[in-house]
Parts: sequence; structure tokens; C-alpha cells
Amino acid sequence: MNKNLTVVIPIYLISEKLVNLTNTCLESVRTYLSDANIILVDDGSTYLPNDYINIGAATLVSHGKNLGFATAVNTGIKSCKTEYILIMGNDLSLLNNEPMDEAFQLLAQGSDFVKLHDQNGPGLNSPYQGFNCCLSKTSLYTEVGLLDTDFRQNFEDADFHERLDAHNKVVT
Repeated sequence: MNKNLTVVIPIYLISEKLVNLTNTCLESVRTYLSDANIILVDDGSTYLPNDYINIGAATLVSHGKNLGFATAVNTGIKSCKTEYILIMGNDLSLLNNEPMDEAFQLLAQGSDFVKLHDQNGPGLNSPYQGFNCCLSKTSLYTEVGLLDTDFRQNFEDADFHERLDAHNKVVT
């Protein structure tokens, strides 16, 4: 199933901590989703990804300047050529295969948009945990639309969820 999956990771590397988190995230994706395509969308980092990130076979798309999270996610979605897309925050790591296996099962059972929950604790999960780590068919974004970039830093996930509801999409 992973060969039909693209993992989109928006990055904005402005500190050594974010560089380290991103490298840890990439390592976990390579470990647990070894056949997946990876697209890194650099949103104007001050720490240049080519100098600090173990890019490997991942595709790097650079904005050159900070255009915001929504634009970075949209760039990744537009670059995706696979049936499935996982949008994942660069500060997250997969700890095992279970969340992805469960997410694909939920899609097979009729879900349209699956939010993978934080494995470190349920207190970090919220109803609008929109784009920290979510799996869907790539075609969902053609049906519902991309993230609204007018929100710039906040509420793009809540707006997207409102549109999912308006299109009668199942969110789990």
C-alpha cells in the first residue's frame, strides 16, 4: 500500500531543534513507510534543508520565502501523484505501523479523512487536529478544495473541516 502513498511534510526550519525534529520525523517515515514517496515543502527556512536535512530520495520543493502553513500544505498536495496522501507535521514521528494500518482500514470502511492521533498521549488530540497527521485519498482535495490561504496562520484546519462537513465527508 505504501507505494501508492505520498507523505507531505511542510517544513519551516528556523532553529536547530526544528532541524533535529525534522530529521527524526524523516527517519520514522523511512522506517515505517519505506515505500512511500516523501515531499518536503520548505516554506522559507533560515536553516537551508539541503545543508541540514537528510533529504535522501525525498523530493524537496522550496518556496524561497515564508508563505504560511496553508500554502506549504497546498504545494505538497499539488505535487502529489499517488492515490493516497499523508500530511504530517515535521515535529511528529511514527513509533510503529499500527496508526497507519488503522488509518488505511478506516478509509477502506468509508472514512474520507483520517486523523492519526498522537501516540504519546490522548491529551494532545482535538476535534480540529486537522493537519498534524492526516490520511486521505488525494482526490479529496479536488472535491473539497485546498486549504484556504487567507487564514495564513490559524483556522485553515477548522475551515477545511467545515468544508468536509458541507460535502458530507466522514472524518475519523
